[in-house]
Amino acid sequence: MDPSENQAPAPLSREQLERLDKSALIELVLVLFAEIATLRAEVRELRARLETNSGNSSVPPSADSPKSKAEQKKARQEKRKKRKRDKRRKRGGQPGHVGHFRKPPEKADHTDTILPPECFHCRAPLDEASIDPDVEPVRHFTYELVDKPVEVTEHRCPICRCSRCGRTSQAQLPPELRKSTLGPRLTGVGLFLRGGLQSSTRDVVEFFSTVFDTPISLGTVSNVEGRFTAALEGPYREALDALKIAKMLNVDETSWYEESNRKVIWIATNGELTVYRIDSSKGREALHKLIGLDFRGIVGSDRAKAYDGLTPDQRQVCWSHLDRNYQKLYDTSEEGRRLAAKALAEIDTLFTIWHEYKRGELDHGQLAEKLLPVKDGFRKILDQGMTHRDEHVQEMSRALDGIWNALWTFTKHPGVEPTNNAAEREGRPAVTLRKTSLGSQSERGSRFVERFLTAVHTLKKQGRSVFDYVVDAVSAAMADEAAPSFLLPIPDC
Repeated sequence: MDPSENQAPAPLSREQLERLDKSALIELVLVLFAEIATLRAEVRELRARLETNSGNSSVPPSADSPKSKAEQKKARQEKRKKRKRDKRRKRGGQPGHVGHFRKPPEKADHTDTILPPECFHCRAPLDEASIDPDVEPVRHFTYELVDKPVEVTEHRCPICRCSRCGRTSQAQLPPELRKSTLGPRLTGVGLFLRGGLQSSTRDVVEFFSTVFDTPISLGTVSNVEGRFTAALEGPYREALDALKIAKMLNVDETSWYEESNRKVIWIATNGELTVYRIDSSKGREALHKLIGLDFRGIVGSDRAKAYDGLTPDQRQVCWSHLDRNYQKLYDTSEEGRRLAAKALAEIDTLFTIWHEYKRGELDHGQLAEKLLPVKDGFRKILDQGMTHRDEHVQEMSRALDGIWNALWTFTKHPGVEPTNNAAEREGRPAVTLRKTSLGSQSERGSRFVERFLTAVHTLKKQGRSVFDYVVDAVSAAMADEAAPSFLLPIPDC
């Protein structure tokens, strides 16, 4: 009989216990020991859940349990002390940081010249003739909406009567006018609000009515989204094809909802491209649909099972995730705390060396060489962990041992990061959109989300204007032409 399935016996009085023979007492003790072991395991599991937070797992900070004011104050004090110990940077611009300044417009609509009323030295009057042309004036630009920001054009098709035959004729509206009452730029504003700034459909309607004095309906916004989604099909497929031949990708996934059905939105990104794809699965087949079945590059990711089909040499497992995993062991496992502390120390050393490399203090060969002691130290930690008495430590150590090479891919290939932060950053817009919109309400809505998010974050990576692209794509769709590509053109050799 499995002891874990035994039920605790009903309480017995002292007299009843004294009447039991030796074999019955042994059986009773075994049942009680099994029950105690089960209860201890449940208590450990429940305590681990209580200790789970954004600092030792992948849950967002918004999921952390609320704390009392005294606890919040204590946490802030501990944070300040830790920041002082770690000599972390202060918020804001750092010494040596190059400032960012507003780029002046190419041409102002109006110029206002402000002259001093008189010479500040001799009080002589000054006019435009006294301006020194050899000295650049101080220039300041102000921006303001015009009184009527939207220009309205009425297109008339009058009935014309022929003076010869007396019959009437009437012209038809051009096809591009029949497609929409909004021009390309105004359509671009609505789409930019929806997809670029993640405004709701009702927010777009209110903005057009209040700011532009242009009444539109919810259906108009929906129809514009549908036409734009269809227009982006070609550029989106082109971006998916570009993923399949990329040398390096960071990939992540997060939950999504379509008509209240649970879905998954996948994110794949590198230095020039970010692609989103909504799927019903978070398994290996969904990953293949995103990056291809025969992907030959390197994938940076977490330890989800979907990536197990990749060889360890083709993966880079995220060390930030491992840091949180070991922090959770340290917080929740009394038996595994000592080993977790050693692992956290090695991870801190790894990131210290990595930041030296990022600052240009080490070349890639020196990075790999300087990390050898960390690699040896972590190897010993895993060897100890695989025979550890805590089953959670054993499980994690064996899992990492199976993908050992995937922990160190970044030391072999320049350009590979030891974390999956790039994909996680690109996943945040999808998370905020999911929280504000509760997902998409149709399959077409899902296609709009994945294609528009792909356009927005790919264009931002390339330093291209999202609004200009949207206007160009809308203009192309109205003219029955292909939308511009998301990808940068390959320069001529």
